[in-house]
Amino acid sequence: MDLSDYKNLLIKLLPQGLAWPRQPNLTRDILLEAHAEELVRVESRTFDLLRESDPRTAIETLEDWERVAGLPDDCVISSTTTLQERRARLVQKLTSTGGQSPAFFYDLATELGYPVEIFEYRPFVAGYSEIGISEIDMPNSTVKIVVTDLPAIRYYWDINVLEPRVIWFRCGESEAGKDPLAKIDFADDLECVINKLQPAHAELIFAYEGA
Repeated sequence: MDLSDYKNLLIKLLPQGLAWPRQPNLTRDILLEAHAEELVRVESRTFDLLRESDPRTAIETLEDWERVAGLPDDCVISSTTTLQERRARLVQKLTSTGGQSPAFFYDLATELGYPVEIFEYRPFVAGYSEIGISEIDMPNSTVKIVVTDLPAIRYYWDINVLEPRVIWFRCGESEAGKDPLAKIDFADDLECVINKLQPAHAELIFAYEGA
């Protein structure tokens, strides 16, 4: 409802009788219009509250959301982080259910805006592996299996970052006057986040062949 709607509503709520005429443009309407302006403001703030209740769109309460999620942490460079990046990291932290599989880390990288390939190594096992096949594409999987003759290689994963993350300024998502029109990030934050969550037995090797 706009100002006119609320003003008409207040007029209709006035008592009946000669003391309360319904003619337009009375002095009384100035007071009613002032009350209507406040009702419009309250309605607007109600919609703001709905926006702030979702961390993906929060602006005013973003710092409170981050405090609840333990952010910013040492993986966040707060002086250069855009509004979009802060929201993405917050949503990732709040929605993550954890995991130790390569597929989990692939999804984590995607959520943070980095396209990656993950290679998991497997030693050749007689009676199980196929001779002459060095790389296996797993069905419905984002991870490639590489077969070698080194037993200890089973503890290594390669995470190949295909390209840097590009954050474009977008109306309604970016912060005017603060966020740049475009920001290019290499995967320092991704390495930090993944290294914090990596399996204890695994050695993760980051590569930037495509970046």
